[in-house]
Amino acid sequence: MSDAASSYVMGYTDSERRRLGRQAEIHNPFTEALLRRAGLSRGMRVLDLGCGIGDLVLLAAQLVGRDGSVTGIDVDERALDLARERAQQRGLRQVRFERRPLEGLAFGEPFDAIIGRHILIHMSDPIGVLKRAAQLLRPGGFVAFHEYDMSLVELAYPPSPIREELAHLFARFLPTPNMGSRLYHDFQQAGFSFPECQFDGLIDGGAGSPAYEIIAQAALTILPRAEAAGLRFKLSRDPEELARNLEREVVDTMGSCPLPLSVTGHARRITFA
Repeated sequence: MSDAASSYVMGYTDSERRRLGRQAEIHNPFTEALLRRAGLSRGMRVLDLGCGIGDLVLLAAQLVGRDGSVTGIDVDERALDLARERAQQRGLRQVRFERRPLEGLAFGEPFDAIIGRHILIHMSDPIGVLKRAAQLLRPGGFVAFHEYDMSLVELAYPPSPIREELAHLFARFLPTPNMGSRLYHDFQQAGFSFPECQFDGLIDGGAGSPAYEIIAQAALTILPRAEAAGLRFKLSRDPEELARNLEREVVDTMGSCPLPLSVTGHARRITFA
């Protein structure tokens, strides 16, 4: 993907980078379990696609150890600067970050694993991205991705009108909103065999849950662009007010506020597609 073609619909702002950090705290246990199931281990050479502020790179670095290496790529230079600072603070010399689009990737040596979190859902051609990933892997190497599925919106009980409207916003505006459901199919279409996928995610609720703020901030990041495209939603434009309204609606009904359903999956490269 070129920089324009791979435009991240959530935008490249400090607010979005902070949201990604809070979101990572919730998702890291599920992603770590995925990486361990996939076989990420000491000494491996790893590439993280769309690394953002580096949460997944830092997680993978713990598993590959100092004998391994992890490279994170992204087009957001400010996010990469933050990622470098975080890695330096942790003394992780086995990681590096590069500003690169996903199109035309080339590296001197193949990788043992290529990983990503919430990146394919933003791609209009996720199979194409996975095919390029296959070309960067050694034979027998694997991909491991943690992806939302925004097409499955009826998860909260009792129903929460605000949350359902937010879920429909994501489902209607993201390039590939059903990416989680597609993983098993798309891995095979891209030339991988033996995919293993499962549902993962946190169902939260109650007063003070971080889910309200994370969901509200994500929605208001893309709402102006959705409305410019002709979509209309009855949502507060103030992130704190929207989060409070969502929290009140959920707490008053003793309901839940799950983050969007996630699918974690991994597959090994057998042949090039």
